[in-house]
Amino acid sequence: MKLVRERPSQRLHHRVEAPLYVDINGVSQRVANWSLGGFRIDAFEGDLPPVGQALECSCTLPFQGFSISFKSDAEVIRRHGETSFAAQFRHLGERERALMSHFVEELVRGSMVPAEDTIQRIDVPVTPVSTDPSINPAHGTPMRRRPFRAFCLTTLHVVLGGLVVGYAATLLYTHFYRMEVETAVISAPIEVVAAQGDGRIGEVLVQQGDPVSAGQPVMLLADNDLEQRIAMARLQVEHERAVYATLDNQLVEERQRLRDYGMVSATDIQQVGWEIGALESQVTTARARRDRMAQLFAQGWVKKYEIEEAESALATVSSQLQARKLHRKELETLSKRGDGKRFFDGSQFRGEIVRLDSERRRAEAAVARAEEELEALIQHRERLAVRAPFAGKVLDVAVGPGSAMTRGTTLATFERETDRVVDAYLTQDEVFEVGLNDTAVVYVPALDTRLEAEVVRVDRTRGFVDEQQARYSWRAPMDRSALVSLRFTEPAAAAEAGVRAGLPASVIFKRRSGNELLAELRSPFKRTEPPQETASTYALPFRWSEGK
Repeated sequence: MKLVRERPSQRLHHRVEAPLYVDINGVSQRVANWSLGGFRIDAFEGDLPPVGQALECSCTLPFQGFSISFKSDAEVIRRHGETSFAAQFRHLGERERALMSHFVEELVRGSMVPAEDTIQRIDVPVTPVSTDPSINPAHGTPMRRRPFRAFCLTTLHVVLGGLVVGYAATLLYTHFYRMEVETAVISAPIEVVAAQGDGRIGEVLVQQGDPVSAGQPVMLLADNDLEQRIAMARLQVEHERAVYATLDNQLVEERQRLRDYGMVSATDIQQVGWEIGALESQVTTARARRDRMAQLFAQGWVKKYEIEEAESALATVSSQLQARKLHRKELETLSKRGDGKRFFDGSQFRGEIVRLDSERRRAEAAVARAEEELEALIQHRERLAVRAPFAGKVLDVAVGPGSAMTRGTTLATFERETDRVVDAYLTQDEVFEVGLNDTAVVYVPALDTRLEAEVVRVDRTRGFVDEQQARYSWRAPMDRSALVSLRFTEPAAAAEAGVRAGLPASVIFKRRSGNELLAELRSPFKRTEPPQETASTYALPFRWSEGK
């Protein structure tokens, strides 16, 4: 027995030798073999058609005593000698193709019982393949015989395989080396301000969500006794100011009156001077008359009593002149002694400037003392005001105007403007794979932003605290009772991106493992970084305001 190594068939369809009759030009010919692609006739009766000629043929397929006929167009593609040629079906209908395909498949599987000759050919090789490599030269091979379709399918399979392998690798990397937690939120340090004593809220100066600066008053506390004292102090200040204003007006009027009296005194001095001038003229006249009378008496023209009358008149006018001179000197002296504070009215000194000025000074001092007392009371009330502990935002205002409060009552809650952190809530299994100082990627969906962060706190028992009984209570493993806090490595970039507290976030961690084998497998993919000294936990500044 001789073994022949045959090349694999490159045909697209099974080629069988079951009976098939083809009617060409009115002559029925039995084909040597056929497939869905075409047929071959070895002993053709008549003139052999040339290659490329179109044939109109009617095909008849014997099937268990029945003859199934259909028409089809064919084209001669090869010739073998003078009596054999091969033809290819053209425009084969779907119904005919389905019928022939079903017949071939059932025949190959052996599920049909056709005629005797058909059964005998089931085990016959489909198509004998020649070992001559040039039996099908490239220039004579039809397009469908060329490996274009195989190349396309191979390329498609390679691409799809690459995608599948890549997707599988991505899933493996994501689930084996990384862990994504979507239960995270952006938060910031908050501070709750509580009342330091009993009292009542007088006025609320801010609302929820308002930005505040450090030390800014946010609400005023009312104290009835203090408010009454402040009101009495304001009344006292108004009273002292009124007294001061009255005394000041009186002093101004007194000074004006003193100036008026000074003008009157100057006028009196001037008038006395005019009188002295008149009296001096009278003295001169009286002295001339006396001398004239003395001459006439010596001549005997006048009597002695006339001389005596002239001397008496001269003495009277001289005494009046001396009296007015003394009066003028007295007025000038007293006018100089007044010093602008008092005046002489001719009989006594008058003037209230000194007294009024002294009383005004006392009133001015009283106003200053009353204002200082009022300012001290107002400063005391301002010290009772609730102030923002830092620059940030008001998260909540727990009281309103007029609300009563006791020591320890929560008044307001503030959020720090900076120091944004990410709080991620993990299960007990997930927190086991996270460590301090691990880097992670934080994705903020609301901003479509990814930022790098560092783990600064791992608290596995965060959700176990029973505040009512002040003890720890275990939770189910799938409960997200563990807290992991992360700090942005670049806070400036987070602030520039608009990251604010309350935004949801998704955190992608790098998995850790206590399994030595898994750790060895993951070690080649880890970056080596210098060790950093850090605390085991990062305490967030939650505290109560102590007030000032």
